[in-house]
Order: sequence, then C-alpha cells, then structure tokens
Amino acid sequence: MKTLLTLAAICFTLSTSFAQQVVSVKEFLAGQKTQQGAQALGTSSSSSKSAVESMLYDVQPSIVLRNHQKQVTGNTPAIVLSTDAASLSFIATMPDRPAKVAVLEVRIRTKQDLQSAMITSAMLEKISNVQYIIFKSDVPCTVTEIKKLVPATLTGITVLYDVQQTS
Repeated sequence: MKTLLTLAAICFTLSTSFAQQVVSVKEFLAGQKTQQGAQALGTSSSSSKSAVESMLYDVQPSIVLRNHQKQVTGNTPAIVLSTDAASLSFIATMPDRPAKVAVLEVRIRTKQDLQSAMITSAMLEKISNVQYIIFKSDVPCTVTEIKKLVPATLTGITVLYDVQQTS
C-alpha cells in the first residue's frame, strides 16, 4: 500500500511539473521589472521598458489574421502574429513559415471564442520561434479556462493572458 501511495505521489508530481504555467500579463511584467531591478542594482535602466513589454505593447512588424485573411504590416519580418479565435486555425495551413515571429497574440471576443481558441501542435510547428502566447480577452476569464487552450505538454513558451476592460 505504501508503495502504491508513493507511486501515485510521484505520478502526480510529474504530471503537475509538466503542466503549462499561465500568468496574467500584469503579474508577468511585474516579475520582469523586479528581476531587472535586482540585476541593475538600483541603476536608472531598471525603469525602462523591458523587451517583453515592448514586444507586447509597442507597434511591431506583424502578421494579422482576421476573417481568414492575412495582412502583413511593417517593412521587416514580423515579430507578432495577431489573430482572432475564428482565424486561429489558419496558422496551421499557412503556406509560409514566419521565422521571426516571437509573439502569438490571440483575441478572445466572446465566451464561445474562449471555448474554441485552442492552440495545436501543428500551429506551433508553423511558428516555431514563438516565445510568448498572449490571450487578450474582451470577456472575463480564468487561468483554468486559458490553460485549456494550450497543449498541456507545451514547453519553452510563456503563456500570458490579459482581460481587456471594454466600455
């Protein structure tokens, strides 16, 4: 019996250690600023915008997928691939492989989108250099709901979410 309990505990630990971590953008950026502050040891560079914050909020060369149409902005290779839930599946069938895309931004507009905006391995193969997936939601959502949208075995990619307040 003791062996069975030990085995169950090990399996649980292994399964939770491979689970994808999802964090709010606000918490993630606060952690980045704390980390930068510790590295800078009080220099003025710690107050500057982080590279991640710049990728998420500044205008970047982008690929925009909306209504199953692809539009490219900027004069250099895209850094951001922005899509809505309805066009998300188009990523897996794109004829090109955008080599510089580091951020996959998915807009969630409705509760139904929150059910259908699933990221698949085929999508991630097309954009293999993605470092961040950010879900920008116009509807209230939880970490649990966002976790269901990404493969549980996803590694090496930070998953963020931001609930936008619409007026």
